Amino acid sequence: MSNLKNVLIQMLGLVAVALLAAGLGYGASLKLQQFSANESLDETLLPKLVADSRTPLVLFATTTCPYCRQARELLDRLKAPYAVLEIDASDSARDQFERLGGKGVPILVSRGRAISGYDESAYRELIATVLE
Repeated sequence: MSNLKNVLIQMLGLVAVALLAAGLGYGASLKLQQFSANESLDETLLPKLVADSRTPLVLFATTTCPYCRQARELLDRLKAPYAVLEIDASDSARDQFERLGGKGVPILVSRGRAISGYDESAYRELIATVLE
């Protein structure tokens, strides 16, 4: 009986390690997705997105993404006029994100440019052109 108990404990340990590894892999893939380049963005949609939002900047984000939060904080600090489309809270925002070809968040959009991921210097540069 003692051997069976030891085998079961070892099996449970292996299952726990496997689940942890799978969970970390999934979390890492989400993190990588947030940094992934949105190389397939349909840039022809950018002017319409901005015009529809009635602001010079549009931020595609989620409510839980830490990089999206940093992007919002920077936009607020710089007093940049922008609209947020939270793709996890709005079906309409999700549809626009999918039509654009977005793969990860945040994406900061202006009339002729989109920045995938959070890059403070690139954001500052784009915001400066809007605030001129």
